[in-house]
Amino acid sequence: MISEILLIAIAIIVGLGFNNFNDQRKARNLEPKILHEFVVSLNSDREDILSNIKTHKKEIESSFRLLKNKTKTLILSKVILVGHIVGRI
Repeated sequence: MISEILLIAIAIIVGLGFNNFNDQRKARNLEPKILHEFVVSLNSDREDILSNIKTHKKEIESSFRLLKNKTKTLILSKVILVGHIVGRI
């Protein structure tokens, strides 16, 4: 009776050990795939970020050109206004 219980306990321990070994093997086999997907995702994110930076640089340059032209227009308008005022005096 005790030997049967001992045999069952040993079988359970061996079965759990084998199951644990099998789970670890699956995890080791899955790890390179996950790392590869992670690297691919990081590279994609990097390209997206670089593209966004390029686009935003162009938008900033356009905004500066617009502000520069707007400033010139405002100065010219003030000069014309002052000319009209001085001409009336």
